[in-house]
Amino acid sequence: MSTAKRFRESIHSCEHFEKFAFTSDDHDFYEYLKHQYNQIKNKRLTNEFVPNTELFLLSVGLFAFGQLDVAEDILDNIPSKSCPASHLASILNRLLPLPHNLSCYKTPNELREWLRIKYFYLKWSEIEERYILENFKIIPDISKGSNLKIFYYSNNLSNNQGLIVKIFKENNTNWEGQFQAGISGVSGVYQHPNKVDLIVASQGKIYIVDPENEELLELFGGNIYKLVEVICFRSIIFFEDSYILCYDSSGFLWRNTEINWKNVRDLKFEYDLLEGQFFSSQENSWTSFWLKIEKGKFNVGEFKIEDLLPKKQKHSWWPF
Repeated sequence: MSTAKRFRESIHSCEHFEKFAFTSDDHDFYEYLKHQYNQIKNKRLTNEFVPNTELFLLSVGLFAFGQLDVAEDILDNIPSKSCPASHLASILNRLLPLPHNLSCYKTPNELREWLRIKYFYLKWSEIEERYILENFKIIPDISKGSNLKIFYYSNNLSNNQGLIVKIFKENNTNWEGQFQAGISGVSGVYQHPNKVDLIVASQGKIYIVDPENEELLELFGGNIYKLVEVICFRSIIFFEDSYILCYDSSGFLWRNTEINWKNVRDLKFEYDLLEGQFFSSQENSWTSFWLKIEKGKFNVGEFKIEDLLPKKQKHSWWPF
């Protein structure tokens, strides 16, 4: 179940909405929230009193459906900490691609300013049910008269120009980057887990770029075949043909050479776990494995919940 869905269910189960009957269809609930929200906003225009908590709950519900324009209503109407519903304000941090230093509780004004600057680049992903920052655009050719930066890892420039990306800055200017292609693999642009920098993959070569200063921060890979974003841990896993590695908001986290893109199958991400099968050359067979994304420690065998429990210490017994 997505995080947005959990927030919608929390709003649906609030005491404030108990007297209303809804079908199990999310669309009906959305239409109800939208109708009530518009009524309250109209009342406020005529200076009628409306409890802040009511507007707050409706805004949280609509925000969980992908309605971005209610974000400020959430910030402006967060109940006091004594109100059980106050924790629902965390939806902003959970669904928005916010940098770590921004919080709806500690830095509401800075968060408002961030929303103002990024508003038109924030898009709702229907598949992932979260907001994605699209301050970039992949383009087929270099624009005439553009502010162009060329990034390459080898002086042996091939005929393949690699990926060309237009990047939009906070001051409403833009620049274009041309990224030399790797050997083979994935191409695309992704948000860094720190939600500030960009990760550009050009046919398997990875460039980490500061979009505001137009600088290359890091370069690695060459034939990265797949990238997987682990939303709950704000990390991203790169699969190469000889290793996998993990990045979090601070950068490189861990590297594993026991599994790679060519010898894994049936991959599954469950909260903080990566599970699947790898082909063991020693056993000449497919073998189950699991690892905790936060640590990267490789474990052979199928995962069992007991594996996460503290190991019992063995006691030595001495005869009297």
